[in-house]
Amino acid sequence: MTLFNYKQAIFYLDSFTDYEKIRDYHYDSSYFNLNRVRYLLSLLGNPQQGLKYIHIAGTKGKGSTAVMVTYSLAAEGYKVGLFTSPHLKDFRERIKVISKKQKSKEIKEELISEREVCGLVAKIRPGVNKMQSFADSHPQPTTFELYTALAFLFFAQMKVDFVVLEVGLGGRLDATNVVEPLVCAITSLSLDHTQELGNNLRDIAKEKAGIIKKGSLVMSSPQKDEALKVIKKVCKEREARMSLVGRDLRVGAPLRTKRKSPLIPLKKGGQSFEVRGIFQDYKDLFIPLLGRHQLINAAVAIGILELLRFHNIIISQEAIKEGLSKIIWPGRLQIIKKKPLIVLDGAHNVESAKALKEAIRENFSYKDLFLILSIFKDKDVAGIIRQLSPLSSKIILTSAKSGRSAKPEDIAKIIKSKEKIIITKDIKEALGYALSKASPKDLICITGSFHLVGEALLLLQEIPYNPNCFVSTHSMPKSDQKSRASLLRT
Repeated sequence: MTLFNYKQAIFYLDSFTDYEKIRDYHYDSSYFNLNRVRYLLSLLGNPQQGLKYIHIAGTKGKGSTAVMVTYSLAAEGYKVGLFTSPHLKDFRERIKVISKKQKSKEIKEELISEREVCGLVAKIRPGVNKMQSFADSHPQPTTFELYTALAFLFFAQMKVDFVVLEVGLGGRLDATNVVEPLVCAITSLSLDHTQELGNNLRDIAKEKAGIIKKGSLVMSSPQKDEALKVIKKVCKEREARMSLVGRDLRVGAPLRTKRKSPLIPLKKGGQSFEVRGIFQDYKDLFIPLLGRHQLINAAVAIGILELLRFHNIIISQEAIKEGLSKIIWPGRLQIIKKKPLIVLDGAHNVESAKALKEAIRENFSYKDLFLILSIFKDKDVAGIIRQLSPLSSKIILTSAKSGRSAKPEDIAKIIKSKEKIIITKDIKEALGYALSKASPKDLICITGSFHLVGEALLLLQEIPYNPNCFVSTHSMPKSDQKSRASLLRT
């Protein structure tokens, strides 16, 4: 069959087993098989070979860290491929090339085009067909494995200087774990995907540390002792050199501020900070992201870039400073609108919910907080609720379109303050209710999953053209519609 358009290409990729959408499986080699990935790549001419990789695993912060590394490399003049997951609005967000344009000197982010997706899917299809004809010895690939293969093909085609790979799930058995990276990194670890990776930090750390190769360079976030012992053990067994934020690198507020408070000064929707690195100190740094956890991610990113020195690759302070200041990373404490303030964050586990809670308290002032929430049923729903419920005046429960969302009615049973709860069928109705009740001094926070954040972004794109397009008549009185529309334009 010929693939005529982008929609058909995406439909083909998504027609295979997609473990981002289902959870009825075991995290073992019968479901996740690197030999299957390697065989598929061999049928495609091994496009992953010959590229320079930075490989990043972790529970939270791995995507943010990957973006920080990518932009810093681009600021140095390199052409960098970036592979992340999940996407928010469009599959193409997962596969992009970031580089510095020669004329404008601006760092530009280019998503893989729809045409390129179609062409590469057509290239992948014969290999997949061959695998399907030998289903017993080479079972068909999963959707994420096809995404990964497509990314490798694209980066090889674009002749990038570096590829920054974010692990999809775990590490040891992840489809990205078929490369020999220059540096691998492990960001903050906590309990998540416990059904697949284990219900304690030791097991989770073991899976994440599976990306560490013999003799490799390893950069790590600060970890709890239980996880850190495992990572150190794996490094010792594989003769890998490990650097650790908090021991080999330190991050903090600019010393000249002489602030007694540990809070980091805010500036233009981001944070100023300093890092004492492995080889040198970095001052006057800025990232356009909120939350103290992002400072830890920035330190990990700087550590990764410093470790490249062992491969005779020097990334200048100027490039790191420029790269960090220019990053674009939607859905992470992202401010969409003001009056009322609308903030999106993909917090989907207890630790990220805790980080969101702390960031809201430290960075925003508001009268009432309207929390729009959808959580996947395989997550620690009660733990997330414990973190976010105390902040909220109203908790508007809804469902993302993904079949993995917990039912709002089930989440409602966990919340003690029943008077706070509003149950809605989807993000359109949830946002409509929040906007009908919020004053210009209030905050609306949309969180619980990246799927919900993606749906909200798509919905909010319509606001400049038709502010009331998503507001149901029963949730917003007619008398309020005109005034609310004017607020959204601010």
